Amino acid sequence: MNEVIKNIISRRSVRKFIADRQIPESDLNLILEAAKSAPSGMNAQSWHFTVIQNKQKIEKLNSLIIESAMQSADEEMKKTLSRQKLNYFYNAPSVIIVSNEPKSSSSSTPEYDSAAALQNIFLAAHSLGIGSCWIQILSFIDESASLRDYLKELGVPKNYRVYGTAIIGYPDGEIKTEITKKDGTVNIVK
Repeated sequence: MNEVIKNIISRRSVRKFIADRQIPESDLNLILEAAKSAPSGMNAQSWHFTVIQNKQKIEKLNSLIIESAMQSADEEMKKTLSRQKLNYFYNAPSVIIVSNEPKSSSSSTPEYDSAAALQNIFLAAHSLGIGSCWIQILSFIDESASLRDYLKELGVPKNYRVYGTAIIGYPDGEIKTEITKKDGTVNIVK
């Protein structure tokens, strides 16, 4: 099996990281280069990547997410948050926020372009021995005023929406490599 296919098939989400071990800048730059190499509708490349590697800033972002979620109208989310103190970023040392222009003249497919970039982030990280996981909560609540202000402070462009977040770092413990794949998801018509 070639290395690209092997990398795709063996990648798994990681939710437990060695919190005090930051990834090298050279690896981060390779991961971001892979993200920027993703396909985008009409080659718009309108995405923006905001990398946070400061523990206090990640913790503040997590607190603002919880605060915003508690103020949302989603009762199920409120129940979950009231039962437990969540760390949406699982103590990962690096967080990459992927934002994009909402549908505009330069980008007609921001959510898909961002998803392709995120997938490249995950595959590049895995190829370097770095764990990752897709965190989607910000895309549901990024319109909260306090959250928007903080995202802007972190460098997310003013009029951009968050379409996903990648957490990356070195896995703490063994990663389960075997998974059961759902049957009946492929239909080949000849």
